[in-house]
Amino acid sequence: MSLHKPNNYDLIIEAKKTGLSLPVYVKFRPLMYEFLEYVSEMFEVIVYCKGNKAYCSPILDAIEEHKKYFAHKLYHNHILFENQKFSVKYYDFCFSDDRSNDNTVIVDKDVGIFSLNMFNGVPIPPYLNNKADIYDVELAYVAQYLEHLKDVPSVNAEISTTLRETLLKQAEFNYSEDDYIEEGNY
Repeated sequence: MSLHKPNNYDLIIEAKKTGLSLPVYVKFRPLMYEFLEYVSEMFEVIVYCKGNKAYCSPILDAIEEHKKYFAHKLYHNHILFENQKFSVKYYDFCFSDDRSNDNTVIVDKDVGIFSLNMFNGVPIPPYLNNKADIYDVELAYVAQYLEHLKDVPSVNAEISTTLRETLLKQAEFNYSEDDYIEEGNY
């Protein structure tokens, strides 16, 4: 989203702030519609926007112009904690008899957002709409992982295992045993 008119955009919305109406240019992430089509067939999709309803609703309505993808839409007023550096979204009210913490997946670019539900979280790099982003296929990777998660008995356990394995691989890559011994740390 940008206040400056980019070369290409998918949508213009009017944002009202302190009595002014400003055009905001929106560029959707590549593969967004394919992703929503695919995951909405496997999951109940709840979108949780960091922005307020007046700002986000026109964008979500445009996305759903031809097909409904979102079972529920949540907005800024559902955020548990926020300061100038980060926000924490509160997900516990999303859980019910049909939707437990153990079978809920949160996809977000900001891992702090799901810090209270870390083993429900699947991080995705931010979409910046720059020249490199024309090759952005992150939603395809997330869709593959979500397809895997739909068949596991516990999303929490699977994400925990994946996270632990990823951190161990990173540690092995960053610190080989030879480096450790060469530094005199034995």
